[in-house]
Amino acid sequence: MRIREIGIENEKKLLFLPGAISDYSWYELTLDSLKEDWHIYYVFYDGYHAPYEKSFQSVEIAARDIIDYFENCSIKDFDMVYGLSMGGAIANLIYAKDKFKIDILIIDESPTRVKMPNFLRPIYRLRNNLGLGILRKSKWIMKKAYPPEIWTQPGVDVEKDYQETHEFLNRLTFETMKNSYNSALDYEMPKTIPNNDTIIYYLCGEKNKNDMKQFIEEYEKLYPKLIFKIIEDAEHGEFCVMRPKEFSEFINSF
Repeated sequence: MRIREIGIENEKKLLFLPGAISDYSWYELTLDSLKEDWHIYYVFYDGYHAPYEKSFQSVEIAARDIIDYFENCSIKDFDMVYGLSMGGAIANLIYAKDKFKIDILIIDESPTRVKMPNFLRPIYRLRNNLGLGILRKSKWIMKKAYPPEIWTQPGVDVEKDYQETHEFLNRLTFETMKNSYNSALDYEMPKTIPNNDTIIYYLCGEKNKNDMKQFIEEYEKLYPKLIFKIIEDAEHGEFCVMRPKEFSEFINSF
């Protein structure tokens, strides 16, 4: 695991936990929009940085390693912790451990354990693994799953953009890919949470809210004071990755 610090001259501290199977470059416009106001700690999980040899294992191990890192740095508080998708699951686990004072926790479309009979879980994981394998092998499939009209910024060379994503996916070990995806969908939610004044948001793209319904219900049970925010006309992850100006305005509103 590695941490990249951005905007280190700023007082407000933001722990930024990216989603699964995503590259730092996807967030650069967003981070550039935030670095004038925030001291950002961007986390590269195991398996997500060169030389890509140590694979990602689980959201629980990632949360433990992040806690250990910042405790060793004697950092005791964050003005904000933001986690996207798998990063939201990790943020959730970090918050539940109550090791840091966190003013604002933002969980952006994070999953929980998918509800199904246990005997079906190996089949579900196998299906996920097959899909990931196809995605990393075929740029055509990638474009079908993530259409350029949604997932490329204006003025970007689409072919170059998708080629770079294809190369990134093939730098990751397959173990990193499958462990990232499957552990985020099969981890135990915390049983209890700290009793404090942390403001907690759950963000959800309007186009994805039906798919996230089960997960939202689990978070609402865990966090009685949860503030639920719908992102209009947005897919999963689109708010943070593709709408940097709108996203940074939201973050800077606190």
